[in-house]
Amino acid sequence: METLGRRLRNQDGMAVIIAAIAMLVLGVIGFSFALLANLETRIGLNQKQAVQALAIAEAGLDHARNLILSAGAGNFNTWVANANNGAMVISGQEFGGGTYAARIDNDCSPNIVPAVLADSGCGANQDGNEIAALTAWATTATGGGWASSGAGRTRVRVFLTYSNAWKHSCYSGNDQLCTEDQVPACTSQNCVSPADPNHPNGPTKGQLPLPNDIRCGVGAGASQIPATLVPTDMAATMTLQNTCVIFPYYEWALKTPAPTRRDCMGGDCQTQPGGTPAGTLPWTSDPLNPNFATCAANPSKCHGMVFFGTAANRANGADVSFGTAPVNTAGTMGSAGSSVTVYVMGKASVGNAVQIYGTLVLHGNGVPGSTGPNRDLTLSGTNQITTAATCNPVGLTPSPGCGYPLAILAYNPPGNDPDDPAPGHPTPGQSIHLDISNATSQINGIVFSGGTVDFNPITVNGSIVGYDINVNNAATSITYNETYGNAAPPPGFSTPSGTTSVTYARSGWMHCATYSDDSGGPTACN
Repeated sequence: METLGRRLRNQDGMAVIIAAIAMLVLGVIGFSFALLANLETRIGLNQKQAVQALAIAEAGLDHARNLILSAGAGNFNTWVANANNGAMVISGQEFGGGTYAARIDNDCSPNIVPAVLADSGCGANQDGNEIAALTAWATTATGGGWASSGAGRTRVRVFLTYSNAWKHSCYSGNDQLCTEDQVPACTSQNCVSPADPNHPNGPTKGQLPLPNDIRCGVGAGASQIPATLVPTDMAATMTLQNTCVIFPYYEWALKTPAPTRRDCMGGDCQTQPGGTPAGTLPWTSDPLNPNFATCAANPSKCHGMVFFGTAANRANGADVSFGTAPVNTAGTMGSAGSSVTVYVMGKASVGNAVQIYGTLVLHGNGVPGSTGPNRDLTLSGTNQITTAATCNPVGLTPSPGCGYPLAILAYNPPGNDPDDPAPGHPTPGQSIHLDISNATSQINGIVFSGGTVDFNPITVNGSIVGYDINVNNAATSITYNETYGNAAPPPGFSTPSGTTSVTYARSGWMHCATYSDDSGGPTACN
């Protein structure tokens, strides 16, 4: 029988084996920790490089956008009007431990947008919608030089658009957004669209753009109304009163016949001498013009589409009603699909079953007030004021011949009333007051006012640019239409400095799935 001592002596080698196993396990654990630590370090480095590359690429976007803005154009043709529909903006700019480059391209298919969304100007190598794609790509520096693969490279793309006063659902001159001056129910009813001030086309505020060609009195001076553009029955009082008008709108209206006009400054203009058509003829002082004899003998029948004020107040004394009844001053003005300029030197009302195709220009009556006779524009019944890009008659000078994309221009030219100067920012505004309040009326185009506009309610397909904009009824609908916005600024308007910018289109930022050096041309972002 084996003794206990012998058994113990026979297990002497077990301690060595156990010690060896323990050392092996500890070695494996130590190696695993070292491997994990190295892996974590590499992951952290890759993450750092990825974040750094993305930050550098975004810096490239901002740098490129500022360069594009500083070019001072109102569209992207400076960069995209070429056979490639795009161009490099920045090449090899070192920044923050890396380098970036950027290019701009028109929104053409297939590498920028699908064909259904492509700019109509792509085929002609032109920017047709004031939208472009800006792409930036960046690499970061590594221990062995610039990154050639992996996390140290990235590519991003955004869509840019030009922004100015005309490209917003509403633009206010009194330093108060239209959405801050609307009834509470509009918050859920979406009276204004877009309503988000952070949207590129949402409500904003600032210095109003203003007509830049105001002429006063009659004479040969650059700031005066040429005598050839003043009917002889108006010349004496307009000279005496130093009446001011807005060019080229006044000239276009004076040169446009108004066949539905019934009242020629107090006289009936249904029957013209010599059997000419009903209404008013365009003014002419040219003896060779077929209308000269009529205009010379009966100048009030050659006022075209200009509605002058009374003898006591040529600039602001008109009170014009557009309607179908014999007592109304005139009926429908213009025709569908084409634009005329209707010029009212005073106030106006638009009644049932009447359309104004083109631009309605109003001086207002020069008297402050938002009720009763001091409202400078009222609507009733079912009607529309719609502007179109085709001017009628064709060939009016100066080009283009009509006020598209303006549907309404409400502005009292400074000089007509010393108490009614041009609107400032944020104060003061003009006395002119538009009561655009009728549920069965619609306005298609841009509304401009140097004073106050009340919507209570109305449907506007376009935008509103005005000093004071009030949405007083939740049934109001003001929807920005980029067709009109992209056609702005209207003829004869100046854009205040600092009000034009190049903005990132909402939801237009993309982090591309693949890196690519796009210096030779854009590739799909995926």
